[in-house]
Amino acid sequence: MAQTLKLKRGNSDNFPSLTLEAGEPAFVLNTGKLYIGDGTNKVLINPDETGKSETADKLTTPRAISLTGDVTGSANFDGSANAPIAATLANSGVTAGTHTKVTVDAKGRVTAGATLAAGDIPNLTRAKITDLGTAAAANTGTATGNVPILDANGKLNQAVLPALAITDTFVVATQAAMLALSNAETGDIAVRTDLNKCYILTAAPSSTLANWQELLNPESPVQSVAGKTGVVTLAKADVGLANVPNEDWKTASLTVTADTATNTTSDTAAKTGTLIAHFNWLRQKVNGLISALSGKQNNIAAGTSGKLLTSSGTAGTVNEAGTVGSTTAPVYLNAGVPTALTQANLRIGTIGTTAIGSTTLPVYFAANGVPTAYTAAQKNSMVQGATIAAPTLTNAAIATGDTVQVALGKLQAQVNTIDGGTF
Repeated sequence: MAQTLKLKRGNSDNFPSLTLEAGEPAFVLNTGKLYIGDGTNKVLINPDETGKSETADKLTTPRAISLTGDVTGSANFDGSANAPIAATLANSGVTAGTHTKVTVDAKGRVTAGATLAAGDIPNLTRAKITDLGTAAAANTGTATGNVPILDANGKLNQAVLPALAITDTFVVATQAAMLALSNAETGDIAVRTDLNKCYILTAAPSSTLANWQELLNPESPVQSVAGKTGVVTLAKADVGLANVPNEDWKTASLTVTADTATNTTSDTAAKTGTLIAHFNWLRQKVNGLISALSGKQNNIAAGTSGKLLTSSGTAGTVNEAGTVGSTTAPVYLNAGVPTALTQANLRIGTIGTTAIGSTTLPVYFAANGVPTAYTAAQKNSMVQGATIAAPTLTNAAIATGDTVQVALGKLQAQVNTIDGGTF
């Protein structure tokens, strides 16, 4: 089997604390440098060329980095750390504030600010302005489609107003007087006192009877109540209640024929009194019946007096213990019958030892709960154990608790590999 040789190795961060014995090598992974100890110091085997360095922590001479122009700032840099620059933006010359009109140069800088003037706003068509409404597209005037406007007096032109009629009411006593209303206009009303009717003028002229339309009133079919008209005040006799007294029902008398065969004198008196007295008598009778039935059985078997049968009919005695052979054991109910517990009921088996060849082994419980002796094969497996598998090679230190296979694998790996370790 091939063997591997590994030098002690690590990164430059951990190298300063490393101690090497005389002749012991060490390799720095991140710089590529190889050192060998001389008993006191660590001697570099592959140094850099004179005046040159493949790697360095910082510059021998720091450098200044500066920004000029619209943005200024500077910082010193030697390579040992980041060098942030605090930049300053030069003023553009525009007064700070909000400007509705600005001037921008080719670099996108605002160089001037001013307020919008009327000349800065171009002429816009209605198509470029939203939410104007339909009136914005119409002209003013009195023609069809125009938007009417008020005149100097704050009034609309008469041409855009519809014809208006103010209704007048005329009270006349005859038809001739109604036809003589020369100043009546369409919509006016004439009240005829001779007919108790009203007419409306539907067209001119007012002198034509056919132009006057009678206004109809709704019918009122109820002409009288109980033979009375006008303001009606009814009495009991008007509605057939002449013999009904005006009494409070709580104190009204109720005459009932007494049943002297089943009631006492007091019962009869109560039944022939007021309604309240009658109700009180009835309540007393109901309460007495409830009291008489309270506590009574609802099912009494034949042949018994004042008792109820239990739900099971009779009482039985259950023994607390039964005798099995010469041993007294507790009992249990088997289909309602007291029965003594047995060994089979408790599933108790003999636990002992069984001889196999010349060796005695204990028994175990099989899946069915029966005590069973170990077989010869099981015995040999317990004594000899399983075959040890080939170890797995693992380059690590042997630790407490490792199995034989694991320990052998670690030992074999260490023999095959010579490792100087890490730092």
